[in-house]
Amino acid sequence: MIIGLSINSNIDLKKINNNINFVIFIGNETKSFIKLFYKKFDLILKIETYCKKSLNVSVVNAITLHYLL
Repeated sequence: MIIGLSINSNIDLKKINNNINFVIFIGNETKSFIKLFYKKFDLILKIETYCKKSLNVSVVNAITLHYLL
């Protein structure tokens, strides 16, 4: 499964079954990932935050791996 992360997704990272094989793409939403690239993902997840700001990519990586591994 190919997983991307976006602050605009409706699917919370915590609600995903972690017993799957996956590849995660993490990067800057405005500079790294273009809309065509998002269409290739099987799933786009969101990390729930208290604000609508984007998180640092290393923080996103740590949180994602914590929940999925």
